[in-house]
Amino acid sequence: MKRRNILIVDPFSTGSFYAPILSKQGFDCYSICSSEHITAYYLNSYTGDGFINKKMLSPEDAVSNFNKDSIFSIISGSETGIAVSDKLSKEFGVYGNDPDTSFLRRDKYFMQKKLKEENLSYINTEVISRYNYDISHLPDYNGYVIKPCNSAGTDGVIFCKSKLDLKENIKNILWGERNITGELNDNYLIQEFIFGDEYVVDMISDKGKTYVSSLCKYSKGKYNGFNFVYESLEILDPSDSRFDFIISYSLQCANALGFYFGPIHMELILSNKGPVMIEAGARLHGGIAPLIFEKCYENDLLNTAISLYSGLNLSNKHSKKIKHGKIVFLINENDKAIIINKDELFSQFNKVESFSLGKILYKEGEYLPLTKDLLTCPGIICLINDNLNDLIHDEAIIREIFNNKTARIV
Repeated sequence: MKRRNILIVDPFSTGSFYAPILSKQGFDCYSICSSEHITAYYLNSYTGDGFINKKMLSPEDAVSNFNKDSIFSIISGSETGIAVSDKLSKEFGVYGNDPDTSFLRRDKYFMQKKLKEENLSYINTEVISRYNYDISHLPDYNGYVIKPCNSAGTDGVIFCKSKLDLKENIKNILWGERNITGELNDNYLIQEFIFGDEYVVDMISDKGKTYVSSLCKYSKGKYNGFNFVYESLEILDPSDSRFDFIISYSLQCANALGFYFGPIHMELILSNKGPVMIEAGARLHGGIAPLIFEKCYENDLLNTAISLYSGLNLSNKHSKKIKHGKIVFLINENDKAIIINKDELFSQFNKVESFSLGKILYKEGEYLPLTKDLLTCPGIICLINDNLNDLIHDEAIIREIFNNKTARIV
């Protein structure tokens, strides 16, 4: 039997990009839902485009419905699908990551523990639960971070200035609630807050040989009383020798955490002691990042991943930047603001030279929350330009348009 079926587990967010492309290459793509607890945050991004099945299958359905020799590839479409993808890859005998070490690529505590064991830079991390949340033994750091062990994005992440602040925030934890991924918050991490610029490295591993597909740097600012609101993501060049030390460290982390086959999305802080990994996932970069990467890089992330899962040979080299690019995170600072008219908003965006594409994440007439993190970001805009100064200038214009085309209800 010819292998022509591809199973995509939790094809949400950027995981939805795979099937439309792979189906045009002659593959039959089937969507798998990893759990009945997947939240609306993910389910609402499911389009069904490119899939044979209209209703997503369960992992059990996949095992019973497909012969082992009919499966060509298995893909994790999002953070929630990592463990199930690993298990199904082993079940069907296709390339994938080891299911016995899935926890290293999903649980943020074990990620840091493994880095420490491998003598790589790591973040001091403790685990607390509803039954054991004593923090008296913790050193006095210059700030602390509380986060769920296995959530995603900035869901449930709290910055604390002091140990007293930390104690107060621990009291307010709602133990046992499901987080944005649908998993139970039975444990939280307490981490030392690391000061420095935040970078993102996206990689593709082909049977243990890993290539860098993108390198980006976040800019953050203080808005609405929150200190670390994302402003933009600047696209950098992985082939630039100035970043060799970041690339080298990232590749070592990927190897330590058992990334063997598929995409790797890694977030790091460049501290005064060098780069240190925050977390990593076996998935594509989220949002609309892969679409702007297509236009800014040779050997871009999405097309390299498509080549890997369709059995084509990779280029055996890191990506190279060919255009300046930036993802702009729109920020709402107006209480009771709404989007009046999306069409009018985008007609103004399209007049900006660097504008490439964008997405408003709220409906017309819907109240916009004050922006405090990525989950309350009202929209994302991609800018591309051959001239860096023009791109920076156009970012300011985009923000001015957004602020002028929303309404403040008094």
